[in-house]
Amino acid sequence: KQARIPRRWQLRVWIDGHGFWRTDVTRGTPVGELRRSAAQHMRQPTEAVELLLDGSAVLDEETVESVRLFSRRDVVSVRERG
Repeated sequence: KQARIPRRWQLRVWIDGHGFWRTDVTRGTPVGELRRSAAQHMRQPTEAVELLLDGSAVLDEETVESVRLFSRRDVVSVRERG
């Protein structure tokens, strides 16, 4: 039996030096939108921030559903590029 993924849920990620970043997502939310939201939380330009899954950067064109973010939310991280 599979767990049902809520239509809308809250992604919560600890960002060192910036505390918890929280944002509501749906399965169609683009990764680029998440990156913009995280950058805003960090008071950084979007280009300066990357969203990673298990240490690998995720493309902006991907969606919450395409990268299976709900089941992988524990391996999401955000960092400044460079």
